[in-house]
Amino acid sequence: MKTPSLLLGVSVLLSGLTVSAVFLDIHPNRPQFFSGETVTLSCGGLQDSAGWTLKRTDVYLRTKPCGGGFGRMDGSSCVVSDLSSLDSGSYWCEDGDGQRSDELRVFVSDHVILEIPALPVTTGSQVTLRCRSRSEDYKLRGIIRARIVGDRTSISTLSSEFTIHHVQQSDEGSYTCLTVSDSKMKKSGWSRLTVTAPPPETCSPSTPPDTTTSSFSSSSPSPPSPPPPSPPPPPLLSPPSVSVLSLLIFCLLVFIVLMVSICCSRRRGNKPAVSMTTTHLVGEDDDIAADVTTEHDPETRKLVSMLAC
Repeated sequence: MKTPSLLLGVSVLLSGLTVSAVFLDIHPNRPQFFSGETVTLSCGGLQDSAGWTLKRTDVYLRTKPCGGGFGRMDGSSCVVSDLSSLDSGSYWCEDGDGQRSDELRVFVSDHVILEIPALPVTTGSQVTLRCRSRSEDYKLRGIIRARIVGDRTSISTLSSEFTIHHVQQSDEGSYTCLTVSDSKMKKSGWSRLTVTAPPPETCSPSTPPDTTTSSFSSSSPSPPSPPPPSPPPPPLLSPPSVSVLSLLIFCLLVFIVLMVSICCSRRRGNKPAVSMTTTHLVGEDDDIAADVTTEHDPETRKLVSMLAC
């Protein structure tokens, strides 16, 4: 089995031009499976998947499209049921012009697998790596991590279930699961944990600042703003107060006129303005002479004297 593995590595190195916007989506999100399981693959990152084909290169370097040698098409997805070791290999998406996505290495085992995300994880997220064994004969020993540090490869051993609470770029590397059966050590396939930066946050467009104003204000201080104008003085009398005052003055005038009229009426009732007294002389043959005495009040006398003049 070493020769097919070497041929598979050569096929990965000779892969064509990749397109970063397109990626191979896989469900469930792990690259290692037990034999007999089912996996669904599709081409992600496309608004329209027409013209794209999902392909596979197996351990014998046989390249075939989905539905034409492995799996079946279900809409735009490729469903591979009843997995076996022959389904191990490299999977990718490709269009008619030869453009292709990054390859995903799938490993199928009868005994032990490593649960690890197949798709890239973002920094700061939480990831759990877990060894799984189908048979109790395989005793889980732990997870082995291999990563390149400078010009050398660092190998470290972790527990059989390991959680990375805050993923960092330094956690990127290849991982495998180590087991022991009948005093013989076995391991699962190697799978890579890829770490990427989180996508940038989208900001709403804003009005660009006025560079002229900002540069001017930085070079010389702005003149002090004039003090706000003082508020106008309040009116002496508001419209309701003027109305009330006018009404009071009117009532006072009416009261004065009434009082004057009452006083004049009382004077005329106590002392008549004109009194007349007539004296007759007794005698038939005498001429009748009338002596008239007229009395006037002061105002009437004054008016009579003015008319006499």
